[in-house]
Amino acid sequence: RSNGGSQTQPGPSKHTQDMFGCHVVIVVSTIFILMLLILCYSLPFSQLFRIVHSYDDMYDQVEAETKIRSENAKQYFKRQNPKESSLLYNDRLQRKNLTFVLGIVTVQRLQESSTHSSYGYLLQSAASLDKILKKYTYFNNSIPFIC
Repeated sequence: RSNGGSQTQPGPSKHTQDMFGCHVVIVVSTIFILMLLILCYSLPFSQLFRIVHSYDDMYDQVEAETKIRSENAKQYFKRQNPKESSLLYNDRLQRKNLTFVLGIVTVQRLQESSTHSSYGYLLQSAASLDKILKKYTYFNNSIPFIC
């Protein structure tokens, strides 16, 4: 029953608010750390990956990713029309107002291994450079070269 006067309910105490804020910080921090651990568990060259996995695991994962990137680069060049690419870059060269001339410098490996394709990294680099030079209008006055 009411005694006719207005009664106000006391709000949460300062201690309760501080505890709530503390719990929120703990929960958010825990989620962040767990997500970071999950991401780093599969990320080659991260400290957690090195602790949890052996060198062979790391090497195998890097090789698998390199193989995928090399295959993507091969597919990219298969989709390109060589004559159109040649005409595009020749036209840019003839204009003689080049903004950038971007080079990929290569060196021969002393010894080829069965796990390294001889043109794997070069192919990936050339495909990435070609994509960038063709996609972005900023590079309309730029050409690539390989030496």
